[in-house]
Order: sequence, then structure tokens, then C-alpha cells
Amino acid sequence: MYNKVTLVGRLGKEPEIRHTQDKAPIATLSLATTDYRKDSAGKSTPHTEWHRAVLFGKLAEIVRDRNPKKGSMILIEGSLRTRKWQDNAKVDHYTTEIVADIYTEIGTKSENSSNASDDQGQ
Repeated sequence: MYNKVTLVGRLGKEPEIRHTQDKAPIATLSLATTDYRKDSAGKSTPHTEWHRAVLFGKLAEIVRDRNPKKGSMILIEGSLRTRKWQDNAKVDHYTTEIVADIYTEIGTKSENSSNASDDQGQ
């Protein structure tokens, strides 16, 4: 079986960086991808999907050091993971996220993709 996700999209907000108890960095990204669908009249309309991505260790350090801004275009590759958690009222919640193993900055809205930087990690 194979669990692989590749997304190219724009950051919806600045990355969140936190640390585990043993000081290992974790970065959380909110990524928007948009595709276009034709309606019955043939008009293209955008459809935006929001994704949550988590990066650990060296990749989280790269995100922290590069400090990409809202609107930056990035590529991430990784695998889907769904986890269960409980809130204070003991209600179960489920979150599906991409656990990234590749992170690449493509550019910002004001840059063209010829100024791309490429960072990959483990």
C-alpha cells in the first residue's frame, strides 16, 4: 500500500512553531490549494481546499529559519495521517493532516517561480 501526498499551494497564515518537551521543533502550516471547476454555463469557478501540514525536526527548523509569510507558495510532500484527540469536555475529535518529509519554497505572490529555493529534509 502507498500513502503519498504532494501539494502545491499558498500559506494561509504564518507557520506556527512549537517545541516538544525535549526541545525538538514542530512546524504547523495552513496550506490552500485551488482548482477550477466549470459550472453548467461553462464558467470556471475556483474551489479552494484547506490543508493542515506538520513538519518535524530539520524541516521544522528550515521553516523557522526561512520564516515564510502568508501568501508564500510552497510545495510539500508527505503522507496523510488522521489522529484522534479529546477536548476538555471529553468529546472526540479527528484531524487529518499531511506529515511532510519534503518542503520547498516556490515563492511569494510578488515573486515569480524563477526565484525558487529548494529545501528538502528527512
